[in-house]
Amino acid sequence: MKKIIKITAPLLLLFVAIGCGNRDYVVPSTFSDAGFYSTYGKGLNKSAVVGDYATFQDISQGAIFHTWEIEEGNEILTGPIAQSAKTYDKYIKNPGQTKTEDKTINVLFNKGNIITKIKMFDVFNEMVTFRRDEKPIVPYPINNEGGDIVAVLQTEGPWAGKYVLEIEIIVDVYDTVVPKMILTQKGTVVDHTVAGAFIDIKAGEAVQLQDISATVPNTSRPDGRTWKFTDAEGKQVFSSQNENLSLQFKKLGIYRGTLTATRSASDNINGSSTIYEIPISFRVIQSDQPYFQSGAIKSLVTSIIQVPMSTSIEPGFADQKSFFTVKVNGVVFPVTSVNLDAVNESVVNINVGKLYPADKVTISYAGGSIKSSDDRNLVPFTDKAVTVFDPNFLGTDAGGFEDLFGATWVASNNNSGTISYSTEQKLTGTSSIKAVAQGSERARFQSTGNGTSKVFNLVAGTTYTIRYSRFVKSGGSVSGDKIFLIYPQVQINGPSSTYNAADNDQWKTYEIDYVPSSDVSGQSFYIQLNPGDGTVYYDNFYIAVKSVRP
Repeated sequence: MKKIIKITAPLLLLFVAIGCGNRDYVVPSTFSDAGFYSTYGKGLNKSAVVGDYATFQDISQGAIFHTWEIEEGNEILTGPIAQSAKTYDKYIKNPGQTKTEDKTINVLFNKGNIITKIKMFDVFNEMVTFRRDEKPIVPYPINNEGGDIVAVLQTEGPWAGKYVLEIEIIVDVYDTVVPKMILTQKGTVVDHTVAGAFIDIKAGEAVQLQDISATVPNTSRPDGRTWKFTDAEGKQVFSSQNENLSLQFKKLGIYRGTLTATRSASDNINGSSTIYEIPISFRVIQSDQPYFQSGAIKSLVTSIIQVPMSTSIEPGFADQKSFFTVKVNGVVFPVTSVNLDAVNESVVNINVGKLYPADKVTISYAGGSIKSSDDRNLVPFTDKAVTVFDPNFLGTDAGGFEDLFGATWVASNNNSGTISYSTEQKLTGTSSIKAVAQGSERARFQSTGNGTSKVFNLVAGTTYTIRYSRFVKSGGSVSGDKIFLIYPQVQINGPSSTYNAADNDQWKTYEIDYVPSSDVSGQSFYIQLNPGDGTVYYDNFYIAVKSVRP
């Protein structure tokens, strides 16, 4: 709702001097000049929303005739208008009226249009000029173009011999936001407008929804949306603000959805929000696919084994300890508990006690009463490998060169070769680090970049396991390398520092036990190739406290 401001005499004189809130202009004569006032004050870019109104007042002096004219579909309101009013139909002066000789009008905008025109028409006995600023740059160049408007001397018609001044005021009127969507299942568009109808979705399968509210042929210009879905009891089970949504339900039942299309509020424009209650219901039925263990099985730092399944697990299952078999280094360990993970509903947590990084662990399931949320029995499995938690001080990504070059691993300040990450050779993951030397060059790199795991602390008297893998490309003359812990600098690779031609063109893994004689903070690796031509790749650098089952 717009607030109507009463114009006092001094204020009228002010607007006579500056036109529609624009630059000072020259008054052409003592008796005649042109100007108007509007709700928008000095604003060149005038905006409104459908259902709102704005006030326009002709304050020209010396005009012998005047009219305001609006576009069809909009209405002229008569005042005073209560500030508490939310709708304005009762204030419409004459429904359908588009022209009036009233000096002040209130225009109710009923139609969205970027270039809604309000026309001021004045007749003078002498020439007058209305001055305006340059046309605005944003948001729409067509909106209220600048430049002087000069009254035109009429040579014929009812105003022959008089000067006619016509000013078109442009208002950008925003429509109410209208939600619109597309629902697709397996590439086929589904009619979502039939109230009471169902779309059947197998548990674990997805349907696609797309918000196309911005394509509705109006001027609402939505810039956001919210999808919400509830179960049969009205409890919200999912929400998203994505424009394109892949919707997947895991539990049997009937679900309803809404799409709320929104336009954010700005300084001059109220926000708009409209909810579309999707008429069709989503009915989730049982999948016809087997329910199986899916994904890497791993242990946490707490030694809890996490076993992920292909979809969510129905909670509340009976004690399942007797159906799982865990072998550690070939020996069966008793399972002490089997629980549904508190965060991931498709994971079960299994506890067998303390696990060590060097342990070889497998797990089997004989087929108990674990079921999916859509009532399918979990398929048994046998001797699946468990990745045991291994506290590499470098971290998994940095140790395996799966991060960004420069984050942890960098070329040394005195490097004279070429150091880079490469996908040409890798033992695991997608990349390794590549060191190239030529002639007397010494290719050097180190783990002292900007990453949070670039350095590590060592405790005197503690045994640490250091492990790395190397691939020496044949045909080079470089004889070996040196691998140091740089602070204080000590070479750790000893016998493995000399290359053996029989090991070329293949990955070889080396493991070293290292015991520091004193506490060291801020330690890091430093690698140097000996002089000569050659290309060498490294992967999976590892350092941690030596951990072997007692």
